[in-house]
Amino acid sequence: MKIIVLHNSVEPDNKKSVPTFYSKVDSTLLKGGKPFFIPDFAQQCELSIHLVARICRLGKGFSSRYAYRYVDAWTLGATFVAQNMKQDGMYIPSQAVDFDGSTMIGDFIMTQDIDMDTSKCKMQLGDCSYGDISLSQLGSTILDTVSRLSYFFTWKQGDLLFSLPLCCKPDVVENEHVSCEINNRLLLDFNIK
Repeated sequence: MKIIVLHNSVEPDNKKSVPTFYSKVDSTLLKGGKPFFIPDFAQQCELSIHLVARICRLGKGFSSRYAYRYVDAWTLGATFVAQNMKQDGMYIPSQAVDFDGSTMIGDFIMTQDIDMDTSKCKMQLGDCSYGDISLSQLGSTILDTVSRLSYFFTWKQGDLLFSLPLCCKPDVVENEHVSCEINNRLLLDFNIK
């Protein structure tokens, strides 16, 4: 199972508009509302919330017009980055993003049960609230990215693609609560420990 996270750094020589991403191992994944425990080595830990697409079939090198066939469900997900371990510039060392428990996904909504053009999400990250974020363009952007990345590697059933961050919280602290919903349906709900 691959976990691919789109990254908002833009490579200066990226003339072909190839999406910038990093991958995570499946041992980083938490489900079912389990709490996130801030690791001892993360003096500064950043939380990002993403729209997540779940891949449902084997595919490589397919056109964007067929990308919808490869995604069967959507959810919201969270990633954590140990900011104090990041290097200057765009390079992100794997130990800053790829530690156990640093990725979370919520409950999935099947594609036939959601209209991305009208969907909105709300988030509560500790004491920060974000409301009515439209997903109308994001869904089609992710499907296009699924296609573009398929020319570099083979997608397999169960793989996950995390969008660029919908929002970020630079510093998480113990006893904060995170909840995220789409169309008033709670998908992601956990505590920081």
